[in-house]
This record gives sequence, structure tokens and C-alpha cells, in this order.
Amino acid sequence: MTGPEARAIRERLGLRVEDLAADFDIPPETVEAWEAERTGVPRNVVRLLRWRDAIAARTATLEAAYVASGVAKCAWADSWWEKPAHRPGRRGFSQAVAELNRHFESCPTCQACAAFEKSLDLPPLPDPPAPGGVVGSLFRAQRWIETKPEPLRPALTVGGALGAFMLLRVLLVDVTSGRGRLTTDFGVVLGAAVYGLLVGGTWGTLLPLRRRNAIGTAVAFVLTVTVAVAPWFALTANLPSDADPTAAQMVASWAFRIFVAALALAAVLGWWARRPAAPPVADGTESV
Repeated sequence: MTGPEARAIRERLGLRVEDLAADFDIPPETVEAWEAERTGVPRNVVRLLRWRDAIAARTATLEAAYVASGVAKCAWADSWWEKPAHRPGRRGFSQAVAELNRHFESCPTCQACAAFEKSLDLPPLPDPPAPGGVVGSLFRAQRWIETKPEPLRPALTVGGALGAFMLLRVLLVDVTSGRGRLTTDFGVVLGAAVYGLLVGGTWGTLLPLRRRNAIGTAVAFVLTVTVAVAPWFALTANLPSDADPTAAQMVASWAFRIFVAALALAAVLGWWARRPAAPPVADGTESV
């Protein structure tokens, strides 16, 4: 981003140099150096400025549409956006957004405005810029998962989290100490990721059942816990110990059978819950 472009965005946002500097907790001289091109604009600042510029352009389009249509807006939501502490990039912004979301869920005016804005068929809002480093990678992974079908999200979340955790453990413990073997370590990471995919996939598969009622949610919880716990019984039963090997093999065999049965039952119940409800059957009587 060039200095003139940064200045143009700042002016379109209606901010003084001091205001923009306060948003980023930096001296005003730093902003002046960006705009005079004495120093480059940091990449995280570039992403945030362009995001705020896109939001401002969309807001101007919406304001014109509201004026032309006469649809009433929520005074509370308008005042929320005017508070300086609620600007993107400021401390506490995520908590303020959570407060706004809670208000939206209980405000009929905000919900009517959302329906009106949806009818305008505007392009989607740009994603807010993510921080750099590991935290930024987590944000980007979360956004990628949110683009997938809802039943698939738990599998990707749990599988990715367990796989990443085991990969980190392998890198920090086994590889660093020189005790690890590439083939074994890769198998451990892959096994953890597949285990997470199965556990999260069970919960996601049962999403239609969970949406039906509390009993469906309880059944989904029991099946997911079964899928999560049964492999541990199968693995620990095969560990070297003083126990009777025949009994250990029996425990491992039954744990594996329960694991497979829980997966199959989850698949069947998920398929059954997706079926549309049957229409009510007329009893042949006519209402008076």
C-alpha cells in the first residue's frame, strides 16, 4: 500500500491522523511517516485498513438503501457502531461483537433489517484480517472450516486439533530428543487425526438427530462418547501387563465391536433423522 492510498482510506473513513494512530496505539508521527512514504505500511495495518474501507463502502450503500426504502433501523445498534471502543482493532472489540450478537438475537428490528439487507443481494462482507503467526494460522483454519457443510465441521475441527497436537508433541519430544522414528511418528500423527475425524464425524453425522429434541441430543452424546472411549479400551487391553492375555484379548475384541457398532448406529440414525417428516394422515373427519 502506498502512502497516498493510506491517506485516501483514512480520509474516506473520516479519521484524523491522531484518530488512526490511537486505533493502532502508535504515535501520530508513525502514521504521518506512512502517508509521506518515509516508511512502509505494515502488512497487518494494510489488511485492516482495506477491510475497514470495504466495510465503510458497504455501509454507505446500505444507508442509501435505507433512506430510499424507509425501513426503520435499530437505534441501539446504530449507537453501538458509533462508540470508539467498538472500532475494529481496538482492545475489547471481540467482546463488543459478542454483545452485539446477543442483542441481535432478541431484537425484532435488527432481524427485520437483516432480512431487508439480505433482499438487496449485496456481495458478502470481507473477512476481518487475522493476526500473523500461529494465532493467524488458527484463525485461517477456523474460517476454512466454517466454509464447509455444518455436519462436517466437528470432524475437521477435532481431527485437525488432535493431529496438530500429536504433531507438536512429536516435534518437541521425540524428534528433539532423537528418540523418534519417522515412520512411527507419522503413524502416530495420522492415527490421532483419523481418531479425531471419527469422533467429530460421529457428532456431526448426528446433527439432524440433535436438532429434533433433547432425547436425540442425549443419544448423540452417548454414541459420540462411546466412539471416543472404546478405542482406548481396545488399545490399553493390548498393552503389556500381568493380566490374563486371553481376558485382555477379549476386552479388546469387545471394545472394537462396540466401536464399530456405535459408528454404524450413528450413520443409520443420522440418515434416518435427515428424512423428511411424514405428512399427517387424514382421519376422514371434517372439521365443523
